[in-house]
Amino acid sequence: MTLWDYRSRTWARKTWHTWIRLAIRCRLEPVKRVARMVRKHLEGILTAVVQRVTNARAEGIHSTVRQRRIP
Repeated sequence: MTLWDYRSRTWARKTWHTWIRLAIRCRLEPVKRVARMVRKHLEGILTAVVQRVTNARAEGIHSTVRQRRIP
């Protein structure tokens, strides 16, 4: 849970790298797959963590548009 609480990009990167390293050592293949995906997209994840950016507003607009669409 603390992976999402950082304000410093440096500390967030260190913690995410630690998580990735531990997850890849895990015996569960789905966890390893997620760790590899996180490693591939780490810079975007770090930006979201540090800037506290989400796509919640876009998802809300999308939901409203879908509900109002005439069948």
